Amino acid sequence: MKSSAGAGKRGANASPCSFQPSTPASDGYRLSRNQRLRANSDIASVRRNGRKLQTQNLEIRVAPASRPRVGVIVPKHGQTAVSRNKLQRRIREILRLHLLPGMEQVDVLIRCRQSAYALSFDELKKEIRAISSFVGRISRA
Repeated sequence: MKSSAGAGKRGANASPCSFQPSTPASDGYRLSRNQRLRANSDIASVRRNGRKLQTQNLEIRVAPASRPRVGVIVPKHGQTAVSRNKLQRRIREILRLHLLPGMEQVDVLIRCRQSAYALSFDELKKEIRAISSFVGRISRA
């Protein structure tokens, strides 16, 4: 005798779980793997060979590449993991929306200074938009 009405309809090999997959497909609101600097060797190469620009709150390195990629380094600076992750998420979102769409084929590495933790989203956006002309000059050089 079956223990439930649904068990008889499923068949012997059907999975009893009807939940959604735990890792859904990307919704397009994040940087793809191809758009991120991920390998330590790539990051080290950009830090060594990239042209450098410093602003009050950020240090930017730009190096020619085969496709546009970005990386964000947020040092601890005595901050909590929550504040570091928040700053990193904000910068990645600004890069995704405002820098990557028109970016040439370069690797951009952004390292935050301690003062960057105090910036609002709009202040970060203004500072990153200001570096876009620098990124464009490097890619054409």
